[in-house]
Amino acid sequence: WLLHASGGVGLGAMIIAASLAGLRARAVPGWAGWLGVVAGIISLALIVFFPWFVAAIWILVVSIGMFVRGSREDAVVA
Repeated sequence: WLLHASGGVGLGAMIIAASLAGLRARAVPGWAGWLGVVAGIISLALIVFFPWFVAAIWILVVSIGMFVRGSREDAVVA
């Protein structure tokens, strides 16, 4: 279980880094970026089971945001 949970530390670090990069590039709204930072900090405590849901929800929200933004940019280019 410790090896499984320690993988969450990498996941939490990735969430924090991606959120801060999105904030710095102004690619995401401010509230979404800071919410991602909070989700990353929570994910650093993956010894308990709950933060896996936080990480999964973050991945789902970011994926939907990328999909919607990509379709809007394709419509503008065309």
